[in-house]
Amino acid sequence: MPYSSESGKALIEKFIKRKLRWSCQPRNLAVLDVGVGAGTYSSKYRKLIKGAPGTLTSWIGIEIWEPYVDQFKLWDMYDMLMIEDVESALNKLGVVSLYDDHKKFDFIFIGDILEHLDRDKALRIVQAANCLLTDTGLMFCSVPIGDYPQGEYLGNPHEAHIDTWKTKEELAQLAGVRHVEQELEIGISISCDQESWNELMKPKIAVYMICKNEEDLIRRAVESAAETADEMVICDTGSTDKTVDTIRGLAWSYSNIKVHEIFISPWRFDDARNVSLSLVSPEVDFCVSLDADELLALGFVDQLRAYLQQHQEVTRVNHSFETYWNWKNTTENPHTSKHFHERIHARHGYRWVHPVHEKLSNLDERVGWCTDLLIRQLPDVSKNRTSYFPLLEQAVKEDPADWKLWSFFYQEMLFKGDRVSAAHALNEALKLPDSDKAYLYLRQGELYELEGNRSQARNSFVLAIETAPHMREVYVAAAEYHWRHHDLKAAYSAYIMARDCKDETKGYMRREDVWDARIEQQINKLSKELAEILP
Repeated sequence: MPYSSESGKALIEKFIKRKLRWSCQPRNLAVLDVGVGAGTYSSKYRKLIKGAPGTLTSWIGIEIWEPYVDQFKLWDMYDMLMIEDVESALNKLGVVSLYDDHKKFDFIFIGDILEHLDRDKALRIVQAANCLLTDTGLMFCSVPIGDYPQGEYLGNPHEAHIDTWKTKEELAQLAGVRHVEQELEIGISISCDQESWNELMKPKIAVYMICKNEEDLIRRAVESAAETADEMVICDTGSTDKTVDTIRGLAWSYSNIKVHEIFISPWRFDDARNVSLSLVSPEVDFCVSLDADELLALGFVDQLRAYLQQHQEVTRVNHSFETYWNWKNTTENPHTSKHFHERIHARHGYRWVHPVHEKLSNLDERVGWCTDLLIRQLPDVSKNRTSYFPLLEQAVKEDPADWKLWSFFYQEMLFKGDRVSAAHALNEALKLPDSDKAYLYLRQGELYELEGNRSQARNSFVLAIETAPHMREVYVAAAEYHWRHHDLKAAYSAYIMARDCKDETKGYMRREDVWDARIEQQINKLSKELAEILP
C-alpha cells in the first residue's frame, strides 16, 4: 500500500531529533525518500528536519508509480521527484555523488518497499542507498516482519508483496545497520557509521536547578556541571540579590545554560522542581537535580554516561552524597556525613511529590546503584528554616502513608523540644508496613535515652538489631549507647558483632565511619579499658 504503518515511527522520530540536536552541524541538509507512496515520511518529518537559519533542506523522492504523483500531490511534498525504478534512480544518484560529495544525503528513508522486491534486489538497493549517505548520515529501513500477503492496490502492480522478512534479525544483515527494533508488525533498522552511532547513543545529560538568593553559592554549583553536561536548566524562584545576574553572566560563557525566572504560589518545592524539569529538552536522556549549595564531583557527568551505557535498563540511579557541615571554617577538621541519594533519573516518567522533603515518583522505575558518583553539599547552616515546618505539616497531611515524612516530622519536633509529638511521629511511622523499622527503632532508642528511660532505650536498640541483624550500623549504634552508659562489656560485644557484618550498607542508613579503620580502633580501645577493670 502507498500508506505507511504508524508502527516504528516514534523510534524514527527519536533518532532524527537526537541527530539534529546533538550531531548535525549547521549546514544545508539533504533527504532522500526511497519509495514515496503517499508521501508519509515527508508529511511526518519535513517540518522536523530543517537546517539552521539561513540554510536549506532539500527533499528528493523516488517513486515508480506515476499516478501517485497527482493522487497524493507529491510535488507539494518534495523538491524533486524521480519517477522510475528505485534501483535505476539510486544508480543515477550514485554516479552524481561520485563527482560531487555534496550530493549525498543526511537522511535516507526506505519505507516499506523491501517486501515488494525479491531479496537480491532489496539488498542491492539498501547497499546503493547506504553509499549515498554523508559521513554522518542516518538511514532508516522499515519493513513488515512476518507473512503479510498482498496483491496489487489501486491498480498498482508494484504494491504486491514478493518477499517475506520473517525476523528482525534479517534486517540486521543490511548494509551499515547499527540497530534494529520491532514494534508490532514493523521492523526498523538504523544505519550509519560507527562514529555517528557512538555519538547518537551517548546518553545526553541535563542538570536542572531551582534557586533563590544564592549569589554566594550559585557560581560554584553551575561551574561544577556546565562544562560537561549537555544542558543546564536553572530556575530562579524570586531572588532579590544578584543570583540571576550571576547566572546570566555564566550563560555568556556556557551556551548550554538556560535561565528562567519562575513564580510558584503557594510555594512548594515539588512544584518548583517539576517546573524546572519540564523545561529540560525532551531529547535529553537523563537528568540530575542539583541545588545551589551542591556541586558535582570532578568527572561526574562522564562517569554517569559510562554507567548508563552499561546499564541501559535503569531509569533511576542511586549515588553517593556527602555533606561538609563546617566547610566555611577551614581551621577545623572537616565534619562530614555521607549517605546515598536519588537525584539521577530518566528525563521522562518522573515527577516530584511532597511540598518539602520532596521525592521522585515513578510507578514503573528500575533502580541502579553507582556509588562512585558523588554530589557534594556545602550547606549554609545559618539559613532560616521557619518556612519548612508548615510545608512539612502539609506533606504529612497529604501523604500520611510515607514513613520518611513522619521521620522528618520527628526530627523537627525533637529540634523544637516537643518530645511528645516526636514520639507520636515515630509511632505513626512504625505502624506503616513498608517503614524501615530498624532506623525507626534507633531513633526511638535515642528519644528514650533523652528522657532518661534507659530500659526502654535498651529495648529499642535490641529491636533494631533483631530487625536488621545483617546491618553493621545498628550494632554500632547500640555499642555507642552502651559505652555512653559505661556498660563496656555490652559495648565491646556489640562492636564485635558489628565487625562480623561484611555486606556493606548501601542505603541512607549507611555510616562511613563504621566501614573504615575506626571500628577496629574502637574495639582496641574498649579491649584495653576492659583489661584494666576486669580481674
